Amino acid sequence: MCLNDCKVGDKVTIKTINLKGEIFQKLLDMGFVPGATLEIRKHSLLNDPIQIKIHNYLVAIRSNEARAIEVK
Repeated sequence: MCLNDCKVGDKVTIKTINLKGEIFQKLLDMGFVPGATLEIRKHSLLNDPIQIKIHNYLVAIRSNEARAIEVK
């Protein structure tokens, strides 16, 4: 399942991130690494962006980035 499919309140763990380049590195820098636990906090209109809690802080990512993050 990808992160974009999760509902508000879901707590999931990152399996893999299928991105490359600058965006991939930026996500890694923010703590989006395999094994990290995330909580879906909000979906805005049309699910873009998605607000996520990771490592006790909130971050918003675009839905196309969320589709590239596989979670369990």
